[in-house]
Formats: sequence, structure tokens, C-alpha cells
Amino acid sequence: MVAEAKATALRKVGEVAATSEGQKAIQLDLATLAIEAKQEIAKESTVVLMDDKNSSAGNVVAEAIAIVSAMNKSEAFSGNDGGPAR
Repeated sequence: MVAEAKATALRKVGEVAATSEGQKAIQLDLATLAIEAKQEIAKESTVVLMDDKNSSAGNVVAEAIAIVSAMNKSEAFSGNDGGPAR
């Protein structure tokens, strides 16, 4: 029963992700998660070593967009496995 619910949820996410609005939502979610991860790292230590280019929120968003773009170009995420195309 739990597996069916997860499968249904994943199919729905896949359908939404195939739209331009869904892609924007994924990019926002990835950027938010990246920012939260960096905040958690900062809480754990008084020193966080990062290069200048990866420290701004804009660059985190750009990095997330680059990841989504690479996923869109990858055959692994092309939807050829019978699932929804991304």
C-alpha cells in the first residue's frame, strides 16, 4: 500500500516536471535545498570554506538550473523507460 502511494506520487511529480512550470518549481526547490544545506553546514561549524563563486544565492540558483539542464539532456532522464519524459 505504501509502495503504491509512493509510485503514484512519483508518477504525478514526473508528469508535472515535464511542464515548463514544473521545471521552474524543481529549480526553485533545488536552489532552496542547496541554500538550506549550506545553512546547516554553517550551523555545524564556525568555519565554512567555500570559493567566492559558490557563496551567493544567485550562484546556488544558477548551479541548480545547470543541474536540471544537464538532467534534461541526459539519456538517463529522457523518459525512455516507460515513465513520463522530462
